[in-house]
Amino acid sequence: MRAEQVPALHDRISESMQLLTVPAAADLVRIIVEPAHRAGYELEDGALAADMVAEVAHQPGALALLSFTAAALWEQRDRHFKQLTRGVYRALGGVAGAFARHAEATLSAMTAEQRRLTREAFRHLVTTQNTREVLARAELRQLLGGDARSDAVIEKLIAARLLVASDDQAGEAIEIVHEALLAAWPRLAQWRREDTDGARLRELLRTAARQWDERGRPSGMLWRGDAPATELEEAFGRASIEAAARGRRIRRGLLATAFTVLTSAIVVLLAINASKEAAVRRAEHSERVSRDVVIALDQEHGRQRLLAGEPIRAAIYLDAAVRAGGRGAALTYLFARALAILDKQELALVGHAGAVRDGGFSPDGAWLVTAGEDRTARIWDARTGRALAVLAGHTRWIWVARFSPDGARVVTASLDGTARLWDAATGRLIAVLHDGTQVSDAVFAGSELYLRSEAPTVSRWSAI
Repeated sequence: MRAEQVPALHDRISESMQLLTVPAAADLVRIIVEPAHRAGYELEDGALAADMVAEVAHQPGALALLSFTAAALWEQRDRHFKQLTRGVYRALGGVAGAFARHAEATLSAMTAEQRRLTREAFRHLVTTQNTREVLARAELRQLLGGDARSDAVIEKLIAARLLVASDDQAGEAIEIVHEALLAAWPRLAQWRREDTDGARLRELLRTAARQWDERGRPSGMLWRGDAPATELEEAFGRASIEAAARGRRIRRGLLATAFTVLTSAIVVLLAINASKEAAVRRAEHSERVSRDVVIALDQEHGRQRLLAGEPIRAAIYLDAAVRAGGRGAALTYLFARALAILDKQELALVGHAGAVRDGGFSPDGAWLVTAGEDRTARIWDARTGRALAVLAGHTRWIWVARFSPDGARVVTASLDGTARLWDAATGRLIAVLHDGTQVSDAVFAGSELYLRSEAPTVSRWSAI
């Protein structure tokens, strides 16, 4: 239960602090899209951010989950075309899948002993109320055995962003990075189900021990045999004492058989060698799986670009898939199709630093104008492919470029919300056209120019 949900505390809390809730869906979309825009990247399609938000908008940890997934998308971004792609998002398994896959990958990279200590750490860092427990680093280290192996596991979990360390008055404190992990990681949920009874007992013991220590360790707060107890509680106490005694006898027996264990050293060494070989095989298998995922993503990107009528971009992706070792009839066909389309091209217009979004010929067919994601439009000689002028000035993608009916003017429209009128012969800027709305298209009609916005509205301007 959270403090603000307790009626007696809600009013007092609200007087002294501001409680931050999960942002609205529209705000979560902006949190994903805007940082990418500022870095010069775009999402592959407009619905991707909304789909990510819809997957987790109902969860209290939505912001943390989206932040982690966006970071994973950024790490696997398409640096050539400056995009965050849906193919990578699917490969991650969505928002919840990204968090869970990261936690599983971190666990898989550990040794068996480290995995055991990791489970032990999470046993103590989750309460019976399904909330995070905050432990001092020294306390957690002691619970894990108090040696160098404990320190190594704690550092691994912090480096993997599954745990977080912070400083308080009592020293360094450790806790799970966010409560969203409790719901997003199936393995952690399974661990908790298997340890429900043990968790309750540990929490009772920890609470009693802390109160005893905070009050100066008085003897009156110790659990005593003469405290009132039912027959069942008495039986439990006797069984606990007997179990502890058996444990001590077993340990003494283990010490007596130490010499026998030493005679089995050769068998142990052989087992270790077999374990190492198995680890090598697992690593090779993991590498093959990772390579296959990359090949599949490149092939899917190539297929989408081919369907979108972009054979050059398709060929780049498909060539990368083939070079990585990709095989199969589908990949062979797609690559051959992209190369066949490129073989039919009469000219290759080289100059844009990003994808070309629009283009068109002048009325007499002598010139060609293109609009690109590099925030420029370019005028070309349609016969030779030579660049005649670069129309620079927009601050975002240009998605429309048109010649006027007489071929003397060029209009461009951009994501920056403006349209610009240019002299086609010199590339000189004539006017910046902006009526306060987002311009989505521009069309000449004689000596007049009509701009359509997403409002939707249409404004009329003089093109002379």
